Amino acid sequence: MIDGADAILPAGYDLLWGVGALVSLALFVAALLAWWRAPASGAMSQLLWFAVILCLPVLGPIIYLASEGSRPGSSVPGESRRHG
Repeated sequence: MIDGADAILPAGYDLLWGVGALVSLALFVAALLAWWRAPASGAMSQLLWFAVILCLPVLGPIIYLASEGSRPGSSVPGESRRHG
């Protein structure tokens, strides 16, 4: 047996899991930034979307980002719902 080599999983799986983790993190950050910058649409709706993004690690951000483009007023650049 070779020292330092994993006999069960090939090295490609480590790379695959690493890339998957980075993609998941990027989706999470992108969804949170989009949620933060979205125009206000009601407190309950905002809390629900935050819970979806937070509780569904990969699927939540994908669902939010996909639905964000279909909402009216979602393409207003530079507008934030939180002004301080």
